[in-house]
Amino acid sequence: ATYTLGEASFDIGVPMEAAGDVFLGWYTDEELTNKVEKIKIGSYGDIDLYAKWGVSVTYKVRHLGEPLEGTEYVLLKEETLNSFEGQAVSAEADEFAGFTFDPSHAGNILEGVVAADGSLILKLHYSRNSYTVTFDTQGGTAIDPVTEKYGAQIQAPAAPEKLGYEFAGWDVEFPLTVTKDLTVTASWNPVPVNYTVEYYVQKLDETGFELHHAEIAQALTGTNLTLDAPADFEGFSCLEGHELEVSTQVIAADGSSVFKFYFGRKTYSVIFELNEGSWGLDNEFDYLYGATVSAPAETPTKADFTFAGWYWEDDGELKPVSFPFTMPAHDVEIFAQWTEKPAYTVTFDSQGGSPVSAQLIIEGGKVVKPADPVKQGYV
Repeated sequence: ATYTLGEASFDIGVPMEAAGDVFLGWYTDEELTNKVEKIKIGSYGDIDLYAKWGVSVTYKVRHLGEPLEGTEYVLLKEETLNSFEGQAVSAEADEFAGFTFDPSHAGNILEGVVAADGSLILKLHYSRNSYTVTFDTQGGTAIDPVTEKYGAQIQAPAAPEKLGYEFAGWDVEFPLTVTKDLTVTASWNPVPVNYTVEYYVQKLDETGFELHHAEIAQALTGTNLTLDAPADFEGFSCLEGHELEVSTQVIAADGSSVFKFYFGRKTYSVIFELNEGSWGLDNEFDYLYGATVSAPAETPTKADFTFAGWYWEDDGELKPVSFPFTMPAHDVEIFAQWTEKPAYTVTFDSQGGSPVSAQLIIEGGKVVKPADPVKQGYV
């Protein structure tokens, strides 16, 4: 090759390799100690260069991973590299999923000199990473996390429990091969749970409400449930939309959901039929359902009759009313019963005087004084 003074640095060409030999570079001395790669600017004169050749030899680099069981490391990767006899070589760590190079491992052989028989083997040891599997039970009973080595298999833990729900499984398949830190999430199906419906009725004194009765029903946990206003029941009418009403809520898992409905106490009438009698009171009185009905404060009267009591119809018959009684859930009709008074004849004995007409008097009535009789010779 030739070069020209003043030109840029000149790269030295590489000779064609002979079979089995490896070109190792150009040297300026026969002892092959001063290696050059280019003729630099400023050089002058003829330059003799000497080629250095080596015998081509291979060596191996083995990457070994920590085993899951036992003590013998497993082969992760083996490289066969070209070099030449007597060459000093070294190995560099590689990257493998689930493993980390362990520079302190006693079995590491990170450098060496290439032997003519290709027996040099460099070794790099990798520790197996540990990963943690965490269990998100979504509100169920807690499950401790599991930490295992990369590649290990873990079984499903005992199913968690959650009030109002049935365990439906995990979002991964078990047995699970551990390859990284992982959070496993539980899923649940709601189950039927109890809820209570309470019915409050107006107090008789109208000062508020009191619990009349309660019913137990079921719905799936978490259901956003709305109940229709219930029908009226005996003596009470539903106060739909009352300020204390609870008709909509999400069903609690622990059965604590309580719906509340309120009912007004109905009013009914007691009607007194006097049967041609009379008194100074009204003939109709209103009472709340369940109120106590007492006998009227006044007894009716009827000319020429005696009041015989109050009666009502019972099974098709008129029977005496037993005061006081509790107001039922219907109007009540009460009838006055009368007994006709007996009539008596009052006669007048004038003792020989002029006759005096007799009078027919009803019992309790008054006799009218008749005109005075006359008798001759007498006063």
